Amino acid sequence: MRYVVVQGCPCPARLAPFLRTVLTESGATLQSCYRGADAEALLHKLGKHSQRELYLMWLHRAPGANPANPPGRSTHELRSDGVAYPHVAPGGKLLWWQCGIDVDDAHVPAFTRVAEKHGWEVWRPYGTRSEYHHINFRKPPLKHRLRSLVGR
Repeated sequence: MRYVVVQGCPCPARLAPFLRTVLTESGATLQSCYRGADAEALLHKLGKHSQRELYLMWLHRAPGANPANPPGRSTHELRSDGVAYPHVAPGGKLLWWQCGIDVDDAHVPAFTRVAEKHGWEVWRPYGTRSEYHHINFRKPPLKHRLRSLVGR
């Protein structure tokens, strides 16, 4: 998988154009996207942590650490947690468009509206306040994007 940096966060290269469009049009700030172990060096350069590191910080109750899924069970690693994509067994591989996206809380509604304006279905899979910022695509955005470009 190839990754690119969007607003200081690694993300799957195929997701980047869609993410950039929604972020720009909504005014949202990307807080986190891909954070697999294979991107740790890049994450560190960007002042970010991998899922493994976030989980360890949570286990050791490091100051400021939030609850985190264990490594291998996070959409931020393109792995199923059994919630966001319940048809994929926990730990199962996810596709590029299923990567977890965290944006600033204030722009979650705008991010959702802009994505839907483009015909891209997104949702907040977790009902907790601490995960309000977490968004996933329900379907691959490419099909809808191509359809909207052909219509112009």
